[in-house]
Amino acid sequence: MVLVAGIVLAGWVSVPAQPVLAVVVPLAAALAVAGACGGDELPGELVRATPTSVRTVLLARLTLVLGAVFVAALIGSLVLSVAGAGGPGRLLAAWLGPMVLLSAVSFACSVAWRPAVGLSAALAVWVLRVLLASGSVDGAVGGAAEAMWRTSWPPLVVSAALVGGVLAIAPRLASSRIVRFGL
Repeated sequence: MVLVAGIVLAGWVSVPAQPVLAVVVPLAAALAVAGACGGDELPGELVRATPTSVRTVLLARLTLVLGAVFVAALIGSLVLSVAGAGGPGRLLAAWLGPMVLLSAVSFACSVAWRPAVGLSAALAVWVLRVLLASGSVDGAVGGAAEAMWRTSWPPLVVSAALVGGVLAIAPRLASSRIVRFGL
């Protein structure tokens, strides 16, 4: 719903569609990732009883959620491009890097702790970006945040490192939850 509303808003407002998509698509992806990849209450017992590894389950969830958000955002960008809101490449570049970074932050915190932490961390990064866009953040913090909010190699490398690191320790996290909560 957030994604559809954001795409409609991007086509409706008088500002360019790229900044609107750069704010809405990453937030929608981070919310979806936190909901799908965090917390393992009831299905946890079933997952632990199957031979499927925790890493495989997490990657399947992440792929499904990000794939769905990516396809929906891509279709929305193509529709906006046909409507004259900008070139499809520019629209895609506006949201792809930020979506990957915010989703990785949400994923890492949701898996390592819980979905509420993942949502909080993603929202904190998102709010920093909104403040940056409004001109409320200056200096080194603004420069670093702006560099990480682009579709370029630094956010993609940081995102891959976050996801890879969490996947590396995921079995240990799952077993500590079993001991801690008696699941």
